[in-house]
Amino acid sequence: MERWYSEQGIIGTSHISLCTSDESVGGRGLFYVNYDIAEEGDIIALIPSRYVIAPSNARDAHPVLAAAMEESEISWQAKLTTYICSCLEENDDSKENCSSDDRSIQWKNLVNSWSGGGPSAAISSSEYSLDELQELADSVGCSLDVVREAIDTRHDCFTLDWHTVKQFNTRGKLDFGDLYSIVVSRVASLGPEWHNQGGIIPLHDMSNHPPYHRDSNMDLLCIGDVRRMIGDDDFSILIQALFVEDDNDNDNIHLSDDDVLLVASKNIQPGEELWLKYKDGHDMMDDNEKSLLMLQYGFPFHT
Repeated sequence: MERWYSEQGIIGTSHISLCTSDESVGGRGLFYVNYDIAEEGDIIALIPSRYVIAPSNARDAHPVLAAAMEESEISWQAKLTTYICSCLEENDDSKENCSSDDRSIQWKNLVNSWSGGGPSAAISSSEYSLDELQELADSVGCSLDVVREAIDTRHDCFTLDWHTVKQFNTRGKLDFGDLYSIVVSRVASLGPEWHNQGGIIPLHDMSNHPPYHRDSNMDLLCIGDVRRMIGDDDFSILIQALFVEDDNDNDNIHLSDDDVLLVASKNIQPGEELWLKYKDGHDMMDDNEKSLLMLQYGFPFHT
């Protein structure tokens, strides 16, 4: 994937590596592999906004599909999954006809790299065995009734979403459901520069949530956010430091305020895994919310 990241103009991949490792909290994650420490406040990666899989970008890439779906009340989860399904149907057999500026093809390559990784499609609690239900209850530390309620809530939400978009999909309910669950588990809030849309950010989407009682070591921001916080002059110094460290040709890069940045929130040592919190306030969650998050992300937030 490092080559794909570089080809799309993602900056920072020379010192961030996606690794499958026992050292990763999730078995696979992003590691900081530069020779020097990343100091708190350093920009460690830049992701161009055009390659973020977000509703506004998807509407530009698929205007006909977008217009059809705008006529119905469809959730952002269902819309985003439908856009991604459309990307996966793009014909890229002839590489000569595929421009590197074609977002649908590039998104297809990104989605294919997920290799099905993520939670499975939502099903009814009646389709779980008692052993499976008990394992979930033990993981969350709650009763079987709470787990069943969370499973059925998740299933009901998916079923409702599926019925609103099935007319726009050639995939069956099960295939759509698997992708829908992966999409929901990878989406991040993009903040004010994106009018608080949710989107899937290349590179960032491979970062893991930190272990319980450990802090994340990076923040997700946009260029516009950082400019407002520190001013244009200091931002220019930070971004130039990233360009200097990156091995790729960045002479012709055009920056936009909605480009996405990964910023060190504390000093990061070479070899450390990069963590970004998916959800704050786990100590304040009730058992139902813990169960839903367990089903959404595939791991308990409180242990």
